[in-house]
Amino acid sequence: MMRENSVKKNITRGSGVLNKVMIIDEWPVFSHGLALSLNARECIALHSHYNSTEHTLNEIEDGEYDAVFIGYSGAQDQKNVHAVTTALRFKNTPVFIMSEEKHYKEIMPLITHRCKILLRSECPERILQEVMSANYVNSYVVTGALSADPMSTPSTPLTHAEKQVLSEMLKGYSLTEIAKRFSKSVKTISAQKQTAIKRLGVRNTQELYLFLTTARGKNLIR
Repeated sequence: MMRENSVKKNITRGSGVLNKVMIIDEWPVFSHGLALSLNARECIALHSHYNSTEHTLNEIEDGEYDAVFIGYSGAQDQKNVHAVTTALRFKNTPVFIMSEEKHYKEIMPLITHRCKILLRSECPERILQEVMSANYVNSYVVTGALSADPMSTPSTPLTHAEKQVLSEMLKGYSLTEIAKRFSKSVKTISAQKQTAIKRLGVRNTQELYLFLTTARGKNLIR
C-alpha cells in the first residue's frame, strides 16, 4: 500500500494569478496537466484513492486555496466530494468537480452553491475563465492579478477583430471555436488574442480573463 505522503505532490510553481490550488484526483496525469494549465504559484495534488478523506481535509484546513478541483470518476468519489464541499462551506473557496456527463446525475445531489461541474475534457482556457469569473474567488487573486494595473484605455485602441475575439473568449468559447465561428484560422485568432494582450498591458491569458470580467474590461470590448 502506498504511503499517504508519497501521493501528495507540489506539482508546479508557476507565475500565474492564482496563488494556491488543490487538485484531488485518481489520475496523476490529469492532475499534472490541469496544474500546468492553471499555472498557479503553488499546486498541491492529492491522489483521491490513496489519501484518506481525513488527510485531505487536514490539507485543506492547513492552507488557504484559491480553488479546489475534485476529479469524479464514480460513486467511490462521493465521500470526497461531500467531505470537501462541507469543509469549505464557510470559506470563499470555489470547488470545481471535474467529471464526465454520464456522472452528472450522481453529482448533482452532492453539490452546493459554491460548486460547479466541469468536463474533464474541457479546454484549459475555459477552465481558467470559470476560475477567474467565480465571484467568490479570494480577494488576493483579484488584487494580485491586476498588480500590473492594465490601462483603462490602451495606448493603441483594440481593433474590431480583437474586440470580437475577446468578447467570444469572455463567453467561454475556445480559440478553435472562435476560429470556426468567424471562418478564420486558429493561428489568426491566437495572434489577435496576443496582440490584444500587449495592447491591454496584461501579462498572460490568466490576467486577460480576469481583466475581461471587470467593468473596465467589459466596456473596452463593447
